[in-house]
Amino acid sequence: MYWSRTNSLIDIALYLLLSSGWALGGYLLARTAFHLRRSERVMSGLGVGFLLFIGISNLLAHILQITVAYWCASLLILLVGVVCIWRSNIRPLIQMLDLHSMPLLVSFVAITVLFTLILQGESIFDDQRVSGADRAVDNPRPRD
Repeated sequence: MYWSRTNSLIDIALYLLLSSGWALGGYLLARTAFHLRRSERVMSGLGVGFLLFIGISNLLAHILQITVAYWCASLLILLVGVVCIWRSNIRPLIQMLDLHSMPLLVSFVAITVLFTLILQGESIFDDQRVSGADRAVDNPRPRD
């Protein structure tokens, strides 16, 4: 797997759970805080959730370990989103009509996959390390 350092399905599942926490919390916050059209709610919610996740996790990373900071930030965004939508008396909590923006989401995922593959092909910081023995063979000392 390109994104996973461990190639473990459990790590990928935990990553998806973490991401769904800030994404759902961001959606709920965007739905209560802004007057948006149905086609704009999901993408705006993803943006709000991701922006808050980055900011809160960076603030928490100064006092907590990075993994704990990520989980705390995701759970905090989800908790604030649930509390805001619960107090706003908006029912139902999640509208299925908001999913009519699926073509926009599909194109967003396609562009993300495309640029991930492009960056994988670039491999800017994936240079091979050369050991001392190999370096001596590649660059012999000049003869006197």
